[in-house]
Amino acid sequence: MGERAGVRGKDKKGNSYAIKALFLADGEKKGAEEMGDTSRVWGALLCVAIIVVTVAFLWGVSLQSYWALAIPVIIGFLGILALGFWIGWTILSIKTTPPAAESNPPPPAEKTENPHAEGK
Repeated sequence: MGERAGVRGKDKKGNSYAIKALFLADGEKKGAEEMGDTSRVWGALLCVAIIVVTVAFLWGVSLQSYWALAIPVIIGFLGILALGFWIGWTILSIKTTPPAAESNPPPPAEKTENPHAEGK
């Protein structure tokens, strides 16, 4: 397991702050570093893709192309429908467990004789 360590300091205004960090074991630290590097690569690719799509969209709008607006609207609409389907599917397929039975069932109700009953 890891142990906690911290860094304390003061900012430019003189306010104190503390940063707590969780140090992982050597094997876990390597995995976390690799995950961080992979995440940064995916983040950079996502930024480049967004810039390319933005340029293509603006170029299509400048040409007054119908498809420059229709394609993003179609993709967004289908994305919202897919999200709605995913939520519905998740609700439909969730496995629930019935509530646990009480471990101490209440005692059966005692029958009390009615002293006013006839025939006894």
